[in-house]
Amino acid sequence: MIACTRRSLLPALMAPAAALWLGALPAFAQDSGLSAEARRFVTDMIRDLTAIDQKMKPGPERDKALDSELGKYVALDRVGRFLLGASRAQASAAELADYDRLVPGFILADVRGEIAKLVAQSIVIEEVQLRSEREALVRSRFRRKSGGLVRVDWRVLKGSEGQLKLVDVYVNGVSRFVIRRDEFQAVVKAGGMPALLKLLAAGPSGSAR
Repeated sequence: MIACTRRSLLPALMAPAAALWLGALPAFAQDSGLSAEARRFVTDMIRDLTAIDQKMKPGPERDKALDSELGKYVALDRVGRFLLGASRAQASAAELADYDRLVPGFILADVRGEIAKLVAQSIVIEEVQLRSEREALVRSRFRRKSGGLVRVDWRVLKGSEGQLKLVDVYVNGVSRFVIRRDEFQAVVKAGGMPALLKLLAAGPSGSAR
């Protein structure tokens, strides 16, 4: 068990239960070194984000620094495809190009915006569950300053180039990205891709809160 003291950590939103990926993944019994690598990945990510959060004052420069650091850890392409889901089939080539251009910044701003909401005195990594030769779930918990324990699970995946990336975060079993996907589908259903592109251009402030 590894404890990483920090003032804030990577986000996710408390929300009503959504369809989860968490329980559907089969366990993978053999530890080929991925367990230690995944644990180190999450530890390093928390450390790097905390360092920026603690040394920089809130403002555009801090946001830019956090986005730059988060971009090293989050699988932006994979998350972006997941968020759009079946709505991709309804989009024109030009709309898809605009979506692919706008969604990475939206994802980063969304994640960054949650950092201040989950302020903790310390985080404890309890275990790593291997789900395949390339995928692991790093299970952790932390105590809010306001009191109460919160479970945070980090789903990481090793890409074709051998680098781990964060593909989902669960807070008390609820996926932030599943919530966003549901929101995106509702927006497209109501107003088409132009409405979704407008949402992405405006940023995550005020939505899925």
